Amino acid sequence: MTSGKHCAFVLALTVVSAAVAGERTKAPEMCFADERASLTNFGPDDDARKGAASGSKPVARECLIDAPELLASPSRPTLVDIRPPASYTNAWIPGSANLGIELLANNALVRTSVSVVLVGDGKDTARLLHRCSLLHESGLSQIRVLDGGLPAWLRAGGSLAGNVASIDQPLVLGEGELYEVLHQPGAILVFGEGRPTAALTESAARIVQAKGANASPKLLLRSIPIAVAKRAAAVVFLSSAREIPAWRTTARSMSLPEPLFFVGGASRYDAYLEQEARIAAAAKKPRQSTCDRG
Repeated sequence: MTSGKHCAFVLALTVVSAAVAGERTKAPEMCFADERASLTNFGPDDDARKGAASGSKPVARECLIDAPELLASPSRPTLVDIRPPASYTNAWIPGSANLGIELLANNALVRTSVSVVLVGDGKDTARLLHRCSLLHESGLSQIRVLDGGLPAWLRAGGSLAGNVASIDQPLVLGEGELYEVLHQPGAILVFGEGRPTAALTESAARIVQAKGANASPKLLLRSIPIAVAKRAAAVVFLSSAREIPAWRTTARSMSLPEPLFFVGGASRYDAYLEQEARIAAAAKKPRQSTCDRG
């Protein structure tokens, strides 16, 4: 807590910095905030310091380009949609190419283009950032990733062909997709309801939650500075999908990126991890992220 900070006992927002590999998670830092107060716990270099301390490579956030910047670019780059063919034929950006992520490194179009932007479904940014980092290491530094994927393109006014209405939908993660997000450093977990379990506390970079009664989306989201929200994936945990529209509307009104959602509570994710652990034990090998497989 910084000195001179005015706090009121209205809402407690907890920001938890997860421990690096092999260390125990530190006790949460508590701040009581109201409409006049804002949290300052998110330093711009937090992720870099955490990566250096753990020896792990930071997420290649420099790979990101947001939709307004892409649309305003005077020279349009080559757009490569990495979604499955069925998703691509359902709705796509006119002029984009459809290519599997595993084929990028050796594809002639990718290798000869001056600038390439990868387009996903909005839920796969962590995986695409990892692949972008690997491609940069191999010499393909012209590749970037569209932040927020196809839904962000649509919201920014980009043109789409096909079933456009199917794209403007909430980005709801399954258990495996949440695992992939948490596998990359920098993830922010926002608990509109309930509390994080030990597994989530150890995996996330930061956790924002209310102490006591449930808080409004605005009070929770305003604790995440826009600069930080643009650098990290925010996952909102809800017990019911009925709450999603209010969160989406609030995020847009605050000029925040579209959040990801996980419905069913933290215990649902724990049950998934337990099931995966049993499967891995039976196969005698650990659960592996798709990022680990390159």
